Amino acid sequence: MQTPDAIADLPKDQRGYPIPFFVYRPEDGAEPDLRIADVRTQRLCHLKRLCWVCGRKLGETLAFIGGPKSVQQHVFVDYAMHLECAEFSMRTCPFLLGQSKRYAKAQRPSQAHAPAGMILERPEIMAIYLTRKYRTVEVGQDVLFRPGKAVAVKWFRDGQPIERPGTL
Repeated sequence: MQTPDAIADLPKDQRGYPIPFFVYRPEDGAEPDLRIADVRTQRLCHLKRLCWVCGRKLGETLAFIGGPKSVQQHVFVDYAMHLECAEFSMRTCPFLLGQSKRYAKAQRPSQAHAPAGMILERPEIMAIYLTRKYRTVEVGQDVLFRPGKAVAVKWFRDGQPIERPGTL
């Protein structure tokens, strides 16, 4: 899969992996940990309608990534992204690929944490939920995203597209 230009322009870590826009960047100049999202960036993305992955302005269609429960309940933890950024993430992120079945633990600074109610076990299948609008729901200090009606839902297992599952 070709890397979208917006992702190719992102800074790289020591291994050459793009560092997504949402990643917490330590103020001491230490290497960013790709497992840690910065809640300040999440708010910035929401306020300025920026892609969670590349940081560029979003268009009309918004993509949210989540498991079957996120799709079923219309609640997503991560902010919206471009479809091409979501598809690239689905095919390259070790967690989304299924190489890790559980969120890896990391030392989390106060600006980065796992939102309340987040399921730490990775579902067997993941989805890209496409919509044109969303609203936010505040749960304590966390902001969750409730997308509008789906324009489409693309399902994936281990980074590969699959047919829509029969039951969720």
